Amino acid sequence: MRTFLFLLLALVSAWTMADEPQLPNNISKAHELALTVLTESGSKLFTDRSESLTALPHDVQQFLASLPSAWDESHLLSGPTDQPVVMARRSGKTWYIAGINGSNEEQKLPLSNAIPNLQSSIKNHGDIVLFGDRSERAFFVSLLEDFPMEMNCRPRGGFVLVVHPKNDPLTMNMPLFQTKYTADPSPLVVGDTLFLYTSHDASPEDIPDPNERSSAGFFMYDWLLWSTTDMVNWTEHGAVASLKDFPWRSRDNGAWAIQTVERGGKYYLYAPLHGHGIGVLVSDSPYGPFKDPLGEPLVWQREHWNDIDPSVFTDSDGQAYMYWGNPHCYYARLNDDMISLKDSIVQLPHIPNYQEGPWFYKREGHYYLAFASTCCPEALGYAMSDSPTGPWEWKNYIMTPTQRDRGNHPGICDYKGHSYVFGQDYDLMHLDTYVHHERRTVSCAEITYNADGTIQQIPYWLNQKPLEQLEWLNPYKRVEAETMAWGNGLKTAKMGIQNTGVVKDMPTSTGRRNMYVFDLNDGEFIRLRGVDFGKGAKRFSINAAGTGSAQITLRLDNQDGPTIGTLQIAGTGSADNYQSFTTKVKKAKGIHDLYICFGKTQGDVHLDYWKFSGQSPK
Repeated sequence: MRTFLFLLLALVSAWTMADEPQLPNNISKAHELALTVLTESGSKLFTDRSESLTALPHDVQQFLASLPSAWDESHLLSGPTDQPVVMARRSGKTWYIAGINGSNEEQKLPLSNAIPNLQSSIKNHGDIVLFGDRSERAFFVSLLEDFPMEMNCRPRGGFVLVVHPKNDPLTMNMPLFQTKYTADPSPLVVGDTLFLYTSHDASPEDIPDPNERSSAGFFMYDWLLWSTTDMVNWTEHGAVASLKDFPWRSRDNGAWAIQTVERGGKYYLYAPLHGHGIGVLVSDSPYGPFKDPLGEPLVWQREHWNDIDPSVFTDSDGQAYMYWGNPHCYYARLNDDMISLKDSIVQLPHIPNYQEGPWFYKREGHYYLAFASTCCPEALGYAMSDSPTGPWEWKNYIMTPTQRDRGNHPGICDYKGHSYVFGQDYDLMHLDTYVHHERRTVSCAEITYNADGTIQQIPYWLNQKPLEQLEWLNPYKRVEAETMAWGNGLKTAKMGIQNTGVVKDMPTSTGRRNMYVFDLNDGEFIRLRGVDFGKGAKRFSINAAGTGSAQITLRLDNQDGPTIGTLQIAGTGSADNYQSFTTKVKKAKGIHDLYICFGKTQGDVHLDYWKFSGQSPK
């Protein structure tokens, strides 16, 4: 294979072979990159070069770092006797398609003659990343909406297409939530529970103006709350507050990144009101209800619109600080009441790569300022200091920029002996479309600190394994239907409150209220990870209501896994008349993933909670 490929490249690129391939001087950067796929030792073309790899775009650096050393499958799609050359190679479930144009004229490189295995991957693809030529000596990196049937290739140019497998929640580190689009994660640990506050990108049906439902803009009206005790099964609590809780706001859109902190038994939610400064809400509970104690902004620098993305931390001496801002970063000290400034606002000197979304915290004597790095695409970077007010020293990326994402926003915490970074992406939306919309989703990964406090860099979310489950789920206690590890396609709402994007129709912050799951369709399911059935479950019951009907099939470990029980939910007369539906269960012992699968769905069915009975784990 090595001899054949070297001969192939000699014919097309007209370069002589020695112990290692030598590059001609007049080929493009993308041509060089394509050779790393086409040749067995091609990666050495970059790693042995005199210029620094760090000068290459971050996506190219990641490409080279993850380039397989061996291939599972290789196919020549065109060449070597007919120019140009296109080759497809597979490693695991990922395909690499590389092409080079050895001529001095622009060429169209056909990709329509892909082999069957590749055609199947194209039909069910995940992210498709293109590495091409912006100019003769500059890369162009882009996330494509779909697989191209041909590529335009500049003279002496080239390209690489990386076709990732379709996002799979069973094997990939997918976004945490699926019932709503979420962004701007803000973790808060209270006792045994990790709460996660997020902003909320409206689904198209919740955008009031029909003409805007297909646009790429931000439509953000409220903030959401989620909680977990095991990091993989999350319970949704719905809207914790909305723009309506700030009656002095000037706009009915712009519910951007918040942070909630606890002090003295009270919870303070700091929220940007885009174009109208930063406000604060206060509650006696992390669930709310939250109330506005000021009736005006806490911070509003009227000369610009930089006052977004607040982050608040209280130091060990009791002094609280708030950081915020895009594109400049500001801070101010807060008074003990947490709702007023102690002194004037300070603008920081520019921190390299800072863009927005600061996350300010302290860990083992080190102060950290994590943030979204220079747009676009934004990455997750961080700086460190020995003081809560700086000076701040840029350290590195936690996650490097990639065209697989656009914006990002960090939230970082320690929980049950582990350290986590939360961020955002478009990976849930990409299950449906690669046409860009601001429909983001929150993801999470574990991080590791070095002895000096610096943070080890992590790969992109999808390139990591799913999070480790910290404790098993007990199915013999009441489990809310909106508790899930995966539930794509389903919807949720608070009882008695309609989902809406019309701010005037929203309630003020309601506090904790029961929720339900609805919009069930055939083939959809709720997945719960790591359910401990102990010595064996005997019965399953679910509280449901509605004017429609649905069949529930309980399966283990996969949506097509062994069936342990089935039941039929019949109409109860109304969506508010909840009744219990029960079935016998068999062969449910030990620890398994549980799939609550839906079929034969008709009409409106609402799910409240479920519970098993039997021999619970000790």
